[in-house]
Amino acid sequence: MSRETKSRLFCIKKLNFCFFKKLNYIFICKARHLKGSVN
Repeated sequence: MSRETKSRLFCIKKLNFCFFKKLNYIFICKARHLKGSVN
């Protein structure tokens, strides 16, 4: 595997990780908001 391909794969993995973290964060925020509006 060439160096360029490796760094590109690393970037994609990093982006995916950030994307999932963001989704998780949004989900947690929404859940908290819903709980807050119920109470």
